[in-house]
Amino acid sequence: MAKDDSSAPTGAAKGRNGYERPTKFGVLLVPGYSMMTLAAILDPLRQANEQTGRKLYEWSLFSTDGAPVICSSDVAVDVQYDLNAEVYPDIVLVCAGYHPQRNVSKSVLAWLRVRARRGAVIGGTSTGSLIVAAAGLLDGYRATIHWENQAGFVELFPNVIWTGNILEIDRNRYTCSGGDATLDLMLNIIARDHGSYLAMIVSSEFQHGRIRTSSDNQSVAHRRLLKLKSARVSAAIEIMEQYLEEPLTLEEVSEKAQVSRRQLERLFRHHLGCSPGKYYLDLRLDFARSLLLQTEKPVTDIAFASGFVTLSHFSKSFRQRFGISPRQERLGAADAISAPL
Repeated sequence: MAKDDSSAPTGAAKGRNGYERPTKFGVLLVPGYSMMTLAAILDPLRQANEQTGRKLYEWSLFSTDGAPVICSSDVAVDVQYDLNAEVYPDIVLVCAGYHPQRNVSKSVLAWLRVRARRGAVIGGTSTGSLIVAAAGLLDGYRATIHWENQAGFVELFPNVIWTGNILEIDRNRYTCSGGDATLDLMLNIIARDHGSYLAMIVSSEFQHGRIRTSSDNQSVAHRRLLKLKSARVSAAIEIMEQYLEEPLTLEEVSEKAQVSRRQLERLFRHHLGCSPGKYYLDLRLDFARSLLLQTEKPVTDIAFASGFVTLSHFSKSFRQRFGISPRQERLGAADAISAPL
């Protein structure tokens, strides 16, 4: 649970006798956003109001043109305002999902910058963090994004302090990794504004367990299961992930994981059905594919960033894994982005 910190800006309007008016949230809906994420933003605020019998929070939905916005489930949701409305929320959250790069327009970035200059807390859920970063509003801040977008996020915005955690509340910037981590973010905000007890009451209303904080790291489900089955394999994978650009030898991985090379081979084949060398190579190729799809870095630079000494070796390995060349992968992604929705 986040500690109450009266010195940390939360966007709440404080008076001598507590909160004189509701904290106003503005949620910018980006086409392809997750309905689950939107509900995880709004329902905790509603529940906080209901549990206290007070209007602690108000919220409004925004879109670029004021028209309904279609989520990833093909459901259109009405909004109250477009970007030209003279409305200035205390906290602005960008709610995005698939292909956020399609919606990084100059008007959206300018709108966010103006709200930030007016003193609003700015945040993003899931890939909404990418849009906030594109506005230059995360430089020098701790931030997070969904693990699938981690590679591109780090490469595109090197001035952001990427943590890989479930959520981050750093001064007047809020980010989370999406999904049910959005609920944790909102519960942390409620705790900071109105105390941990209210946050726990709201959490219990949603059958939510422990309220996670920025100290919780993202974990893919299969990794959690693997860690339960073999801590040694999980440790070896974490070591591999730390050395993608300059790959270690399997002897070095074994040494760092405190397991013999022979035992490491046996454990990988038993739990993952492949050798540690094959798994390590696939990690590097998956990382390279993320960079191809999410950045505009030259293919040669991506090859080096993925630990390949030559472009020819990278291209051959990539084709063997994915069935197409790196350049074909990038061209296919570009065609998909330019295609009509």
